[in-house]
Amino acid sequence: MFKLVKERLVWWPVTVATPADDGNVDEQTFSLKFRVRDVDGNRQLLASAPAMATGDAGEKPLSETYADFVEQLATDWKDVAEEGAKDALPFSRSNLVEVMKVPGAFMAVLEAYRSCSLGEKATRAGN
Repeated sequence: MFKLVKERLVWWPVTVATPADDGNVDEQTFSLKFRVRDVDGNRQLLASAPAMATGDAGEKPLSETYADFVEQLATDWKDVAEEGAKDALPFSRSNLVEVMKVPGAFMAVLEAYRSCSLGEKATRAGN
């Protein structure tokens, strides 16, 4: 039976590709708890999305703009830590801004949300 769910919260993997030595790419994965919107909610979210281009020096940093958008999609995360740290970082505005400073992180979040909202199977390491 198909069930209509008022609010769907889903843990989903996000894989960020980062540059490594000798032209290689290192893929790092963490999970976000997405608030999956219906099609009308997704359309409204996209329509209200801020311009994602850099602007005047007086505007806020791009990482903060990205964080504003991601805060509308996600409510929590797992497996995010600072390099060399043993403990995970809590999901907070300031930590999210730091993650959004990583080149490719924002696009990885958008791709993960797209995959999640469409019900595509997540690609796991080793598959």
